[in-house]
Amino acid sequence: MIFCAHLQMSFSGPFKSVVQGNLFQWLVVLHVALVVMASGGQAKERVLTVYFAGTGMTWNDYIPLSCPWNSPELLASLYTHHDRSKAIEHDSFQPQNGSWPPLSVEHTDVTHFKYFINGPGTSNDTLMKGSESRLSNLVSLLGSIEPDLGTRTWSTIDAEAMGGLDMVISAFPGDDITLNMLGFSRGGVSAMRMAHLAAMYPSVKHINILCFDPVPGGLDPVAKHGPYFVLPQKVQQYVGLYAEDERTYQFEPVIPKCLNNSTTLLLLRMPGSHETMMGNLQMLGHSAGLNLSSVLKEVPEYRVVSQLAFVIVQRLVNSKPWGNVSLADGGSVFVTTSVDTREKFALLSKDALNVLDSPAPFPWSNYQDAIRQTSFLGTLFGGRDVIYTLLEKGHELRVATPLSGDKRFVFWGDERRPFGEWVRGYGYPGGFVFNSEVVYWLNDLTSRINGTTWDMLERFRGDE
Repeated sequence: MIFCAHLQMSFSGPFKSVVQGNLFQWLVVLHVALVVMASGGQAKERVLTVYFAGTGMTWNDYIPLSCPWNSPELLASLYTHHDRSKAIEHDSFQPQNGSWPPLSVEHTDVTHFKYFINGPGTSNDTLMKGSESRLSNLVSLLGSIEPDLGTRTWSTIDAEAMGGLDMVISAFPGDDITLNMLGFSRGGVSAMRMAHLAAMYPSVKHINILCFDPVPGGLDPVAKHGPYFVLPQKVQQYVGLYAEDERTYQFEPVIPKCLNNSTTLLLLRMPGSHETMMGNLQMLGHSAGLNLSSVLKEVPEYRVVSQLAFVIVQRLVNSKPWGNVSLADGGSVFVTTSVDTREKFALLSKDALNVLDSPAPFPWSNYQDAIRQTSFLGTLFGGRDVIYTLLEKGHELRVATPLSGDKRFVFWGDERRPFGEWVRGYGYPGGFVFNSEVVYWLNDLTSRINGTTWDMLERFRGDE
């Protein structure tokens, strides 16, 4: 567990607003309207949990034949099978702006709501495609340094997510809201973006974020918006689960900083690839572009990794700081035997680690090695600047390499530079380095999941 006060001791710099121009004016007008609408009386507590899908992923991915990796995806399964909150329904798809607008929320005695946001690069026909066609679409999105997200972009997702929040506020003016956000891949980055927009609303009292490997992508515009990766004060808890064996070049994730010590962070390393903790059982942990049957061989034992991720979700959202969101146990493959003690959690963690350490088919020694030495088709591995290492710098420079690096890199907060800069020095006297993005070792900033993780989760729950 990391307290943000510690982060601020190492990193400083002004925090700039991420909301500009027309968007800011729209939010001010909306806020004034909501204040006018607010009624008197004692405020009640409402809880909204927003699920942000990853690139090319949708709410249908709890269905094996719909999911690009032919196995249920965790986030969609959580929303459909487990979260007992009342769903905010969507209107029909609007192709002109790439969104499924939220429908109005009735004023009832319901206190808990849930809302699902399809990922970047999805569209109406995405929901009608078979897994083979969706896999082809996913290849184009993930196997490109600068993917074409179509009308389903960062700003579209921002507006749709904030629309869901607006519906709750409009239905219950004057009530206090706890906002929970769960996001996978680019969906994790969207959760950080929404945190800044939602923090401006007086009715939003607390924000909690759970990110599964939040990855901004290669040349996405978000790379220029570093302040999004500095969490606002209303974020009370940030939990990040990071895949320790991923090596794909443009899949370095983000670890956020925060403004002050009002926020606590729990940063954990999970075994497997970018997709393993979300339910991908394919041997190499990647579906995109790898279409050989021998390569796509499934390892059913991988399921224990996503079951471990499910237990973490369960311990967090069904706690007082997260608004006591009720989760059902039945209905999906992610539920294992009841894990309600430190001893059971330690055994499950050990099983997850042991699966990846198991011997794998030639030419790999084990499954971790198999995942680390492969990547999404058309991409490179993330490597380190050797000279930078020899100078014993505290961090690394991110470079593309045809060979897999020995550890995974992460971006830290607002330090990510735009792609394509020439930066002077860094161990090259009188020279420049192209695209020298500052990155850090994932192992140095996170804890590998084990039995002690249970104690950290209990502290986040407020049980200790």
